[in-house]
Amino acid sequence: MILNKWSYSWVFLLVLALSFFSRCNTSPYNVNYAHLYSGTASILQPDYIIYHHQDDSSQVYFNINSEELLYVRKDKSEPYHASVLVHYRLYSGIDSKIILDSASRKIEDITDEKSTKSILGNFSISVPMGGKYFLKLLTTDLNRGSVDEAHLLVDKRKTSGSQFFLLKKLPEEVALFTNYIVNDNEFVVESKMNKNSAFQGRFYNRKFPLAAPPFSAAISKPFKYYPDSIAVYSLNAEGRMNFTVQDSGFVQFQTDTSSRAGYTLFRQQVGFPLIKTTEEMFYPLRYICTKNEYNSFLLSSDLKKSVDKFWINKTGSKERGRELIKKYYNRVQTANQYFTSYIEGWKTDRGMISLIFGPPKVVNKSNDSETWIYGEETNTLSLRFTFSKVNNPFTNNDYKLIRGPGYRTHWYRAVDAWRSGRVYWIN
Repeated sequence: MILNKWSYSWVFLLVLALSFFSRCNTSPYNVNYAHLYSGTASILQPDYIIYHHQDDSSQVYFNINSEELLYVRKDKSEPYHASVLVHYRLYSGIDSKIILDSASRKIEDITDEKSTKSILGNFSISVPMGGKYFLKLLTTDLNRGSVDEAHLLVDKRKTSGSQFFLLKKLPEEVALFTNYIVNDNEFVVESKMNKNSAFQGRFYNRKFPLAAPPFSAAISKPFKYYPDSIAVYSLNAEGRMNFTVQDSGFVQFQTDTSSRAGYTLFRQQVGFPLIKTTEEMFYPLRYICTKNEYNSFLLSSDLKKSVDKFWINKTGSKERGRELIKKYYNRVQTANQYFTSYIEGWKTDRGMISLIFGPPKVVNKSNDSETWIYGEETNTLSLRFTFSKVNNPFTNNDYKLIRGPGYRTHWYRAVDAWRSGRVYWIN
């Protein structure tokens, strides 16, 4: 894998730049971000994370699946060649037009034999210490022409924050691109800006309820921050240490116990974010089944048979039941992919809405909220959901729905459609 600054013909770069600028020439807040949650993403879907390793710069780590790239060669005597261009812009905020840093990086993979692999690497960008920023990345497969747009909320205010930590899976020391792990247990914890520091590992093993309906007036119980157990660790002179992950629950690393900020790592079930087991299929049914139906599931001696029967009864046939199951659980998996925070994505407020109503047509973002619109943005009768960003010390991906009684009719209309064997979708 080769990583360098771009060096293409000026005509090609001009066309690509104009394409990118057409996406970025207004404030990010004025952009419709619905494509990020559509569930019908582009062929190209790279993963990105940011790690603050110095006062004046940070590292962007990338993970690109080789199966998502087009490999070409001039003739059989030449090796295969894949080429990707990553263009990024760092804004002073999500609703700002001020660009602090902007550049392009070209990533190349040259190989004699095509194979499935992860193309991994990192590059540095200029990020000043002490602020919160918004990073937009446009990734282009130069052989195929497919494009992906990704966003990162960047927080570089205090060295106790989560982005000052980087976890690498052992023995290869490959960066972890999610805030959860499934099968892996052994990691290196790295925090170069906290060298020779002691910190606490605060362990929690808690159960969280799934989201309440959008019209519910129920008040959430406050989280009890006192951990189930505490361990003390030390980073060496290089800002590194080995760490074995717990079997369940989650752990938060805190270098400053006077605040609640830190890096949090969650343990998820095998196969996550996919739905693999009957039990995993059962729990998301709570949104569309009655209380009596749900209790009967809990008492069932054959849960798989009960779940299958539920879907067949709603559709009238095994064939239609299988099709509805595919649609419903695809939405569950999509919610897990995009909205997982301290709980699985389908249990969150955004996950619940995307599961029952489908992906929104319009998504507006600001520093502290998201607004989802089902229907035309200019139509005052279009269904709207507003989610407020929660100041959650365990995750940067927690949004709470602003609930109201006006959603009751919309909710039951959608649930009734699912219960009648129809996929609910608002154009």
